[in-house]
Order: sequence, then structure tokens, then C-alpha cells
Amino acid sequence: MKQTIGLILILAMVFTLTAAAAETVEIYRENTLFYIEVTLPAGARVVNSTADETLSMTDIGFIDAGRPSVVITVAPDEQYSGQGMSDLTQEEVDLIISEITMEMAAPVEDLRYTPDGYAYIVVNESTAENDTCDAVMLVNGYFIMVNVFYPDYRELTEQDMAIGPSVMDTFRFVGNTNS
Repeated sequence: MKQTIGLILILAMVFTLTAAAAETVEIYRENTLFYIEVTLPAGARVVNSTADETLSMTDIGFIDAGRPSVVITVAPDEQYSGQGMSDLTQEEVDLIISEITMEMAAPVEDLRYTPDGYAYIVVNESTAENDTCDAVMLVNGYFIMVNVFYPDYRELTEQDMAIGPSVMDTFRFVGNTNS
């Protein structure tokens, strides 16, 4: 009897750990030369995914209550067709940063690189009225943004602010990215 209970407990733990483990999902856009594979943080899952001819949005939710919302947006920009962040001049990168931070009161920006060498911008704003973390990458003329926030705009924790960059670091581009 003790062995049966022990086996049931072990199986329950395995199923719980499997449910909480990181999941890899694919983000598609119609008529593109590539798609994105991304590994979601542990305990996260795709809640909703929509796409049209101008952009795709993937809403990520966490199984545990009290975690922030995460939205991954992919949209082409003809002005940067075929380019990545590393192809741009510092003035062009500064222009992108100013567009991201246009409505922010006190943004803090940082330029980072994924393990695969893709450059991306991280912008954090932490004010009483608004708290958000945006990570933005440009690949083959497509802007890819990971936005982390609470719907009521309450303060993100340090752990919350690490979600966007950690998701960016897992992006894998399948197909022709010219990068």
C-alpha cells in the first residue's frame, strides 16, 4: 500500500513539473520568409494569438495568479526592409528608442544581444502611473516586441522585468532572416 501511494505521489509530481516546465511555441505570420520559435518562461502558456497582414500578436499568460501579462508582437516595417538592429547606424537606433519611449516619463534603455547574436533594445519604465518593460528587436525588417506589464500598471518586480529579455534570448528564427 505504501508503495502505491508513493508511486501516485511521484506521478503527480511529474505531471505537475511537466505542466510548469517551459514550453516552446511557434509564431507565424502569413507570407513571411521565416517564423519564430520561442521558449516561454516556466508556468507560461499562449492565451491568444491573432495575425493579419500587418502584424501578429501572441498573448502569454501564467498559470499562477498574480503574474504580469506578456504580449509578443511582430510587425513588418518597409523602412527597414531586410535589415536587423545591427545593420543600423547609432542615429537610427536612437530614433527607434525615441519612438519606443515617446510616451514614457522616465525610461531606462539598454542595448543587449541574444546568445545567437541578435541585438535588441530593452526599455523599462517604473513610475507610479506606469510600469512596463519593452524588449524590441529588428530582424529582416520585422520589429519584434515583448511587452511585459500588469493590466492595472502596478509596479513590476525585478523578476518581472527580466521576463522580456529572457524571452528575447530564446528566439530562434527558422527560414530566411538575412542575418
